[in-house]
Amino acid sequence: MHVHYPIVSASNFKTFDEKLHELLTWKRSLSQDMLNGAGELRAEDFADLDNLATERMAAQAN
Repeated sequence: MHVHYPIVSASNFKTFDEKLHELLTWKRSLSQDMLNGAGELRAEDFADLDNLATERMAAQAN
């Protein structure tokens, strides 16, 4: 279902309708990112965390 609604616009400033449209578009994009997740994760994606944990454990041992 598609709902079409007119947007009031002006040449010298952003109207409420234009700001609302931008906000809703941004929120829709955000929600799609949240629902779609981060894609495939690999072990290499967590290499920095492994290095950090190793460094912290070594620092605590000293």
